[in-house]
Amino acid sequence: MQVNAMIFMISLGMQFAASGLVGGQLGAHNPKQAKKFALFCVLLNLSITCVLAILIPVFSTDIALVFTQEPPTITLIENTLPYLAIFVVVDGIHGV
Repeated sequence: MQVNAMIFMISLGMQFAASGLVGGQLGAHNPKQAKKFALFCVLLNLSITCVLAILIPVFSTDIALVFTQEPPTITLIENTLPYLAIFVVVDGIHGV
């Protein structure tokens, strides 16, 4: 859960940035630029979360070792992290 929380902070920051950029353009009566900023933020966030979704399974052992040294627990974490990789992408783009 801690890994997910850390990764979600990236998406959360992107959501805040998107809100500011889009809101600023809408306030300036520039809806076309607001749409461009919204699309850019969604695509950037999707790109970042997809890269992280690839890296999570690749480094699953290293991630597990940050939290524990017990072999059965490491195996459990390694088996669970691929599911987290899928969840990261879905969770990352839902709010942008």
